[in-house]
Amino acid sequence: MKRRVAAVSAGLIIAGAGAMAAAPIASAFAVTPAPGGGYVHLNSDEAQVLHDAHLGGTIDAVTGWQPDPDSGLIFGAAIDQFSGRAAASPSGTFYAGLTDIPTNLTWHTGWRR
Repeated sequence: MKRRVAAVSAGLIIAGAGAMAAAPIASAFAVTPAPGGGYVHLNSDEAQVLHDAHLGGTIDAVTGWQPDPDSGLIFGAAIDQFSGRAAASPSGTFYAGLTDIPTNLTWHTGWRR
């Protein structure tokens, strides 16, 4: 049950952050389904708003998840870092997602130039 609450909370935070990022610039962030979850995709301008909001600490406090073995970052810290990288590139995109909810919750974040 605790894991499910954390998953739902993180999902809401991601969706809220995406909505917050999209609202000021009048565009719509993209949401794509994934097995047992989904991804939020932000363009460079949306990623900049998300990065400027510095939500990583709040997200990490709510979820309490362990660091990613590949990046060594915790979910919220990865959101802060990768959204900043995506924002620095005019054609950059940022993505964050959760998959395999609730059985084997896995989080993913990243950016593309």
